[in-house]
Amino acid sequence: MPIIGSIDSARARNLTRTLLAGISHYNARVVLLDITGVPLVDTGVATHLDKTIRAARLKGARTIVTGISPAVAEAIVDLGIDWSGVDTLHNLQSGLIVVLQNLGFLLKK
Repeated sequence: MPIIGSIDSARARNLTRTLLAGISHYNARVVLLDITGVPLVDTGVATHLDKTIRAARLKGARTIVTGISPAVAEAIVDLGIDWSGVDTLHNLQSGLIVVLQNLGFLLKK
């Protein structure tokens, strides 16, 4: 799920609902959140992203977050949010490779 642009509380709630519905509808085992297009994260948005990741885990889906900018990484750390249990990768391509490998696909170079 690519996330682009600024995120307010209403959009963050909608994102969570959409993601959880998608997990149920597709019986997803892995969720890929790409936040490359998110320029900044405030306290509310970072907290909501964390809740979204935890909710996906409760639905049985592993979440991988890609495209964390230096500013977003700094904001998450400054807010004291612990994503040590969350898989984070540099870019979408890396995330797609990990997702496919987790689903049992053999990738050739």
